[in-house]
Amino acid sequence: MSNFSFKGIDLSPFLKVLKIERSLGNERNVTTNNAPKLGVNVQEVSFDAKIIKVKVSIITRQFDNDFCDTTEFATINPVNLNEMREHIASVLHTDVVSRLELPDEENRYYLAIPKGDIELAGISDWYDETTIEFLIPDGVAHSTSYRRFDNPKTVDD
Repeated sequence: MSNFSFKGIDLSPFLKVLKIERSLGNERNVTTNNAPKLGVNVQEVSFDAKIIKVKVSIITRQFDNDFCDTTEFATINPVNLNEMREHIASVLHTDVVSRLELPDEENRYYLAIPKGDIELAGISDWYDETTIEFLIPDGVAHSTSYRRFDNPKTVDD
């Protein structure tokens, strides 16, 4: 499984991906006009950008066991959640599309830019969750694997 990275910076040490939401294809805009007795005529079909929502958790300390109560205050001196939040915000702060790699798509990347507010849920002083919405202007995934064809063959039909 690949890492979760944006702008070439691996976010995996700071953010754990909980859920990735994608739609099938991109939003379609269909322009029509009325057709006498037949319904409508399709004038134009255009496709919008893709939106990918990534739900992540921010954890500032690790545990040896599987259960922990996120409503309790940290009993050890953890990394400051505010410092981590500021670091993540600086990585996501951009006004240009940048390369986004998601952990469940090993050989693909998107050209993306964060969209809207990224608000924390305010769960505790050492654990929090948020959803980052990425706008993919071209709406497609780009491949990182290329194949070379040394001996192409032409076949009828």
